Amino acid sequence: MPLDDKVDQIGKKRSSHKDSRRIDSGYESDSNESKSSTSDQESQEKQQEEMALQPNARPLEEYVRPTISTLPSSIALPMEAINYELKNLHFSVLPEFHGLPSEDALTFIKDYYATIQTFPLGALTEDQLRMRCFPYTLKDKAKKWLMSLPPGSLTDWTSIYNKFVENFYSHAMTTNLRRQIPNFQQADREAFHEAWGRFKMLLMQCPHHNYSFENQMQFFCDGLIFLVKLWQIMLQVELCLKRHPKRHMTFMRC
Repeated sequence: MPLDDKVDQIGKKRSSHKDSRRIDSGYESDSNESKSSTSDQESQEKQQEEMALQPNARPLEEYVRPTISTLPSSIALPMEAINYELKNLHFSVLPEFHGLPSEDALTFIKDYYATIQTFPLGALTEDQLRMRCFPYTLKDKAKKWLMSLPPGSLTDWTSIYNKFVENFYSHAMTTNLRRQIPNFQQADREAFHEAWGRFKMLLMQCPHHNYSFENQMQFFCDGLIFLVKLWQIMLQVELCLKRHPKRHMTFMRC
């Protein structure tokens, strides 16, 4: 066979071998791409299945959107109280509490009790009526405090009262008032009846002072200035020294 024919045959064999390798390589590439797309699709389907299995799953945008509970009030009212109709007359006479440091929480509660007693009860108890009206008495800082409590966490008037007193009548206030009672002093040029009224106000602001009536009389008399004290002793010498102190309770409370 001539040399040129042999060279042509060898070239054809090499060309056909390269073409077959290219075909095999293309097949493998197509196969890898197909496997990759199948894997991605399976991964997405698995993620969708996991999302479907989570009952509280939400899009990210919903986590930054504010939501309000259908029961935003911390006071859980019974159905009878919810159906109790409050009129403009009721709102106009209710006392207000703003949560200011200058306000007296106990005086507000006493005023609130006295006002609620003038309302018709209907089918409610007095405690239920107090629960019904209480949110309308709070303003500004006090209103924000009530709204900050967990919804439905206050189920009776006792729990409302305790929470209110804990927040607006601190332990430090109790300690301060308890110290003022035994250390009471009449001011210069202060009339006797003015001093007595101021002393009674201290007792009213701290009804849990735990001082006996005898101790209260002693604290008040010790706080009087000399001339007034001497006058008081001269007028009440028999009552103060010869009789039992409890018999003069009416005099001291007048």
